Amino acid sequence: MYKRQELKNKLKMGTVTLADSPKTFTDTRTVTAPTGSCVVVTNEAKLVETGGTADTTKRICGYAAITSRKSADGAFARAWAWDIAKDATETRIVANPATGDAVADVSPTTEGAPP
Repeated sequence: MYKRQELKNKLKMGTVTLADSPKTFTDTRTVTAPTGSCVVVTNEAKLVETGGTADTTKRICGYAAITSRKSADGAFARAWAWDIAKDATETRIVANPATGDAVADVSPTTEGAPP
């Protein structure tokens, strides 16, 4: 979106004669760019004696702040019918006193499958 900004106050930069030409005039002004859009500024020069004009336009843009949002809802559900059974032959297990290791034979069995 562009907005056009017109100069309300005319500024006389100076005078020039043929003997002075070419001559450069410098105009400095501050233009505030609107946040998130642009403004077009036109600068016009006019020769009073002849009525001749020249102009230039500049587009000045102001950037909007970046915003972001996140939304995530996690869910996990499993409806599997599983049964797990463990059978061991030993009823008493003795650990090695030096290492703390113990060995037992365990046979797990499962029943069931995903739906």
